[in-house]
Amino acid sequence: MGLECLPLEIFYHILSHLPLSSIYQLGATCRHFHAKIHQNESFWRFKVNHQNHLLFAVEGGEGPSSDLDLSFTPTGLIRDPSLLGYKELYLLCSHEFQEVLKGLRKAEVHREYLPRLLRSIVPKSWWNNLQSFYDPNFSVRCALFGPGIESPNTKYLVHKMIKSHTNLFDATGFVTGLPGGFGSGVQIDFRKMYQIHLICLYTNSERVRECQSGIQRLKAGNNMLIASETSEMPHESVLQLLPSLDCIFFALDTSKYEANLEEEAQFWKSELEIMLKGLKFCDKKNLPILVLSCSNGDEGRFSVSELAESLGLLTLPSRPWAVFNVNIANMDGMTKALDWVLYHAHKKKANLEYHQLNSTKSKAMKLEQIYVAAGCNRFLKCLSWRKDLLLYGSCNSVVLVKKLSKSDDFEVLKSFVAHSDDVRCVSWMTDDIFVSTSSDSTAIVWKRLADFSFVPWKILKGHASSVTACSGYQHESTLWIATASGDSSVKMWKIDLNMMKEDGEETSCQTIDLKSGFALEVKFHVLDGNVPLLVVARDNSKLQVYGRDPKGKVESNDLTLIHNLSGHDNWIVSLDLIQVQDDYLLASGSQDSFIRVWRLSPRTEAQAKMVQKSVKDSKDEEIKMKEEIVGMKCFSETKETKYFAIILETVLAGHEDKVQSVQWRPRFEDQSLTLLSCSMDKTVIVWTSSPDLGEIWEQSARFGEVGGNTLGFMGCQYDDNAEQILGYSFTGSFHYWANVNAEWKPFKTIGGHFGPVEDLDWERNGRYLVSTSLDQTTRLHAPYRVSNTSEAVSWHELARPQVHGYDLTCITMLPNHRFASGAEEKIVRTFETTRTFLANLRSISKETIQENENMVPRMALVPSLGLSNKGVNADENEGDSNSITYDVFETPPTEETLYQQTLWPEVYKLYGHGYEIFCLASNAQGTLIASACKASKAEHAEVILWSVDSWEIAQRLSGHDLTVTQMAFSPNDQYLLTVSRDRTWCLFGKSGETYTKIQRSKDKAVHQRLIWSCSWSEDSKFFATCSRDKKLAMWKLEEDKEVRVSLGCREVQSLQDSITAVAFAPNLEGGQKYVVACGLENGSIMLISFDPKADKEWNVVKHLGPNDAHHKTVKRLKFARHGDSIILASCSADHSVKLFKLIM
Repeated sequence: MGLECLPLEIFYHILSHLPLSSIYQLGATCRHFHAKIHQNESFWRFKVNHQNHLLFAVEGGEGPSSDLDLSFTPTGLIRDPSLLGYKELYLLCSHEFQEVLKGLRKAEVHREYLPRLLRSIVPKSWWNNLQSFYDPNFSVRCALFGPGIESPNTKYLVHKMIKSHTNLFDATGFVTGLPGGFGSGVQIDFRKMYQIHLICLYTNSERVRECQSGIQRLKAGNNMLIASETSEMPHESVLQLLPSLDCIFFALDTSKYEANLEEEAQFWKSELEIMLKGLKFCDKKNLPILVLSCSNGDEGRFSVSELAESLGLLTLPSRPWAVFNVNIANMDGMTKALDWVLYHAHKKKANLEYHQLNSTKSKAMKLEQIYVAAGCNRFLKCLSWRKDLLLYGSCNSVVLVKKLSKSDDFEVLKSFVAHSDDVRCVSWMTDDIFVSTSSDSTAIVWKRLADFSFVPWKILKGHASSVTACSGYQHESTLWIATASGDSSVKMWKIDLNMMKEDGEETSCQTIDLKSGFALEVKFHVLDGNVPLLVVARDNSKLQVYGRDPKGKVESNDLTLIHNLSGHDNWIVSLDLIQVQDDYLLASGSQDSFIRVWRLSPRTEAQAKMVQKSVKDSKDEEIKMKEEIVGMKCFSETKETKYFAIILETVLAGHEDKVQSVQWRPRFEDQSLTLLSCSMDKTVIVWTSSPDLGEIWEQSARFGEVGGNTLGFMGCQYDDNAEQILGYSFTGSFHYWANVNAEWKPFKTIGGHFGPVEDLDWERNGRYLVSTSLDQTTRLHAPYRVSNTSEAVSWHELARPQVHGYDLTCITMLPNHRFASGAEEKIVRTFETTRTFLANLRSISKETIQENENMVPRMALVPSLGLSNKGVNADENEGDSNSITYDVFETPPTEETLYQQTLWPEVYKLYGHGYEIFCLASNAQGTLIASACKASKAEHAEVILWSVDSWEIAQRLSGHDLTVTQMAFSPNDQYLLTVSRDRTWCLFGKSGETYTKIQRSKDKAVHQRLIWSCSWSEDSKFFATCSRDKKLAMWKLEEDKEVRVSLGCREVQSLQDSITAVAFAPNLEGGQKYVVACGLENGSIMLISFDPKADKEWNVVKHLGPNDAHHKTVKRLKFARHGDSIILASCSADHSVKLFKLIM
């Protein structure tokens, strides 16, 4: 077995022991390793996570930029997510890279060899600024102030740094400051590579003088003052010094305080505010601030998040800041702090500032999210509903949805990304806390920060495989969580809710080793107020009951196996427990299609002994259900043991396939017991047990999917009032029912693709959007309007025109509601609309339809023995046409209707390519379709032009050597632009009825890697190309005597990650300035303005991070005018389609 067959984690672990040069050599051996090493952020994230000096651990926390969500993650990286990737971060800050530089400097060969080495490693966009990385004279100028440098406990901070002569800190001399001596400081060699000029300032605060009793303070005449008693600005000498600084250090003594944080922080904050006013006065709005939480050997009393909040750091607009704990005794923590300072100093030196706008007009441009379509992951327990908020897992994110109370609609509010792999399970714990588990072997406890904003609070690490299930229960002020994993273990976690401000990683309080096999489901509960119970569903079809051993130690809260429950014949995948008066009912759903209900009844010790004796004395001939008595110890530190009798209450048979979910209905007074279940047999059943029926269970409701070829339900949930049910199926779609007049009726709901979305396109007039995905479906999204007003109420999926047998990869819209699509096959398929769809578009979206509806079929279906959608008219009485009714709706259709009744008929199949179709495009008039397939040779890299009128090949265009990745016709239809994996673009011009090649870019002239995407400006004067090398290039079309293309920008714009999608917005300001949207490989979306006449051509006007845009590769971006609005559509490998309204 070769390296290429190893799991990624093992492969990365092996690479972590190799030197940097060997890693680069391995990445150059073949495409496979090149993709794993150079094109995969996971490897460099792995490298960074194993470099301690690049991490915050508990001692650091950096404030995000204003565009990002507020999040305190203890393992957060020292990096600006909008600037650098993990690879660049590692190369910039790693010890290994610094040692290479250090060795070259000692050998005095850096002037010749070092630039070549750096150019082979760092991005090309940095080449012009490489001097900042190896300049021996490069120094960082910092000022240190704050009460911590004068406090008796921590005043030795400066002395330690000045007197240290180690490999890290070596005081080598003094630096001069301003005239009069102010600003003079000490020069420190850090890591034997960097010079840090440290200047100390002192305060004149009354509180500090009290701490300094017996010590004569420096007088005002020596100019070592930060502020006078009456002024709110720093001293004049300080104001003169600030413009020359690269960073400000603010030192605090957090080792001696026992009072609450608010009292101490008030004094700290007032001093910091004075300095901030001085920085603002000197126009140093982006100067980094480093807060040193100093102690004399003990841990800092306050957490990073507490300090940041109390000091007001969270409100600083776009200013970099960080908080680090520093131990004065051994200077532990200072190294990481200075690494952070050097990172920001390097960024400033290399002119890599934060993406900000210089013009007032640019700052006003915004992207407002108006629609999100994303399917649910196909895992059990991936949906949770509490009050009016829903959670579900979609790819690596947790999506938050609000159920609108005034309508039957749902609104996707936000997605939260913290996992690095698929989210497998989500569950509300309290109104403000939920838990998510993932295939990345972690579980995360999220806490509410604001109304609809949640941040990671506790990261539960310890499992060695995917965390497949979780269950929690709040007992008093403690949150108990049980997690199950594929590593054959169940872990218990104990979290103190009184420590809500203590963020960080959490270690489990108990690990239950299952030896062999694994747990499929867990349920944790506290019985009778203080008896912990854990039920584990094992892969041997048994339920294992865990509790505190009555014979165990009093002080131990560990759970031990006390009983096994048998009865199911297949895996048990769902559990739920409810209290009924003094008893408890446990429901278990199994893949044997049965549901079993177990009753747990409290017993006194005397009753327990009597039952145990009767069981021993009973004869084998007696046929009756026998009680099993179990004893469990309470939480309290006593020897009290409580007994429970466990007996099988009933077996529910009604499903015909695997039962995937069971949930008890929340009970209210005088209500009967109700159990909700769903199955892979495509049904949802409501089971009811009433005393009037003699405790007999019956099916009070049964509903779900009818027909189709779906695979049934994965889960379902009641709302808190048990009047609404939301289920999700194996295909990631949602199904919503509401109880109306004692009858369950289906209504519209959210939904989306359940696989990577590869392409999208707008209808020619911007009336709706179509998207295509590797989930083998094409979906149509349109607005839902209540009346004929121009403002859309909400966007929904209105049709599913194509359900295919191959993964769909590309799509292009044609006039008159037609489209062409390509898949992992060699043919292009074309489709046309139906009269039913046009009627629904008119009814639901209130669109005016001018096309002749009589020219298209009324409906489409797939014949019993056919594979292609066939158009059927009302007067045709052929077979299947009578089995399905096609209705016109006033509201968006339900999932059942979408899947069966909204197909479009297939018109033609276009044959001509030798390999799978990769991309499609159509011209503005809709008379031509351009198609390209996968190619490793020039003969297969041809572009085929198809005539829409005859559906025949109109022309073949040659120009590339490898796969054409994207094509775009100019808006005036005079040109066709193609980009390719061969790192070049080709421009074809129209001559009569044919196109001829005008120009091909030189290989590696601008783009060093494959070109992913291209786009034309609306006036056809410019086109943009973007590449894996992180470059965005603007090209100008010059039409004089002959047509030629030149680079239309003075400098190519370089971004922080590979650019995978680009799109021009409609012309703004009369075409004097252009706006381009760029989608990145990390999922971010950036709006960049381009003004060829301005001194600064490029300006980043908006940056949406992973929580606001996508968390995986952006596949396609497209603008459209929709009414009076401009809307940006995006799709991604994270399974989502999003619409953003551009606000000027």
